[in-house]
Amino acid sequence: MTVLTGRHRLARKGVLALVAAMLLLAAMTLMAQPSTAAGAEAAPSPASGVGAAAWTPTVSPLFTASSQPAEYVFRNQTDAQRSYYLNNCPLRYLCISVGQGDGLHTVFQLYYCDGRTLGNFIDAGGATNHQTGGVRAFFVSNDGNTKGWIPADNHPYKFNPYPYDILWPCDHV
Repeated sequence: MTVLTGRHRLARKGVLALVAAMLLLAAMTLMAQPSTAAGAEAAPSPASGVGAAAWTPTVSPLFTASSQPAEYVFRNQTDAQRSYYLNNCPLRYLCISVGQGDGLHTVFQLYYCDGRTLGNFIDAGGATNHQTGGVRAFFVSNDGNTKGWIPADNHPYKFNPYPYDILWPCDHV
């Protein structure tokens, strides 16, 4: 039996063979693509190490090498590295960590009391205040309201930085 398709005549077996070949091609293409389980995230490529940061947290100003003592920023830290920095915050420093949105963290070691503008402090964070004399660090919103503070007791604390826009590393209020 033949099927008429416009002006061309095709054998029924030929049409079935063509459809089967197209389905097989589609199935092979899908099998060749990497897949993840529903709701799971794909693992980063071993060649790249880790995925690109979703955002880059900043503290401004940050008094670096030209200042003595200097302040430091450590980016792309794992959970273990972040915990190390928070549990070993240097004497007279305020150590702040915040997520980057890619599973990694940025850690800041701040020494000076100047008010700081926080940029991209979006994800949950942690802080250890190892300053002396009971000096507290304050998180403040743009409207000047104090949103939280970290006591100078050299213990790590968790915080949710939104809507903290300003950080006063030393008593300000």
